[in-house]
Amino acid sequence: MTAAPINVSAALASFDEPYSPRIVARMNDYEVRVAHTKGEHVWHVHEDTDEFFLVLDGQFDVAIRDANGSQTTVTLRQGDMFVVPKGTEHKPSSPGASILMFEPSGTSTTGDRHEGPIPAHVDSTTGHELDQHGRRPGESPPGYLPASCTRSSATHSALPQVRPEPRRDRPHRQAGRKRASQAQYASSSAMPPGPGTETTGRIPPPGNASHSRGLSVAGSSGTLPMTYCPPFLKL
Repeated sequence: MTAAPINVSAALASFDEPYSPRIVARMNDYEVRVAHTKGEHVWHVHEDTDEFFLVLDGQFDVAIRDANGSQTTVTLRQGDMFVVPKGTEHKPSSPGASILMFEPSGTSTTGDRHEGPIPAHVDSTTGHELDQHGRRPGESPPGYLPASCTRSSATHSALPQVRPEPRRDRPHRQAGRKRASQAQYASSSAMPPGPGTETTGRIPPPGNASHSRGLSVAGSSGTLPMTYCPPFLKL
C-alpha cells in the first residue's frame, strides 16, 4: 500500500466489473474494499466474521435468511450502512450501486460456503490489489498503448515523406480547353459582312437562306458575284 492518500471515487472509476472488489486500504487485520454491484449475487455465509456494507452510490439490497428459512430484505441507499452478523446466510442484489466494505483479510466474496452455482458476473475472490492509479498490478491504464505500437517524433521525422505526384497532363488539358473555348467564342461572335461586300469563296452564315442568295440581272448571260443581302430585302 502507498503512504499517499487514496481517492475512493478515483479507485471506483478505475474498473467497472460488478462484484469484483478492490482493496484500497488495510487496517490491522482488516481490509477496506470498494466494489460495483449490479444483478444478483449468490446465497452464502461467513461463519467466523461479520460483514460491513456502506453504500456510496445507488441502491444495494441484502436478503437475509434465518435458520427457519424465512427471508427478509434490507434495502440500502446512498449513505446507508448495514452489518451482516457472522453465520447469517445472505444474498446481495442491486440494480446498480457502489459500496465500501470492511472485512478481515482473506475473506472470500462468496463466503465459506455458498448455495448453487456462482453466476458468471460474480467474482469469487479475496479481493484485488490496486496500484497507485487505482488499477490492478499489471493492468494498463485506459487508452494505453505499448511502446511497440507507438513511435517517437524522432522516428517519425526519420521516415521518408511521401507526397502525391502532381498531375502532369493537367496543364495541357487546361490549355486545350482554353483554345477550344476561344475558337468557339470567335465563331459565335463573327459578324456578317456589310452590304455590297463580296463574299465569294466564303461559307455564308447559317440559319438565313437569304444571305446566300445571288443577284441575277435580266438580259445578262451570267450571275453577279454573291453578295450579302439584308433580311429585309426580298429579291
